[in-house]
Amino acid sequence: MPVAFLGCDVVFTRFSGIAEIPTSCADIYVGIMFDCEGFDFLSFFAEDIDIGLDWLKIYGLSITYYVDEKDLASWFQIVTADTVCVTPYLTVVGR
Repeated sequence: MPVAFLGCDVVFTRFSGIAEIPTSCADIYVGIMFDCEGFDFLSFFAEDIDIGLDWLKIYGLSITYYVDEKDLASWFQIVTADTVCVTPYLTVVGR
């Protein structure tokens, strides 16, 4: 359904954009989304983060800002002595 039909001044129903920013220690992505009703979210995501520790591998870290809350999530792995591997996933939601 076109936004103009809904009484909105813009000519699209939804806008989303993603930008990739490659660095030497991680690939960083930035995304934003809004529609006729306004801002939906702004998100930052980094993957394959190299912090120089062989025993700690950070696969992903994301921070997303919504109108009334924030989400933080992390995917990482702790490796010890090539025999034990722990892969926790953590997420925190706050207002």
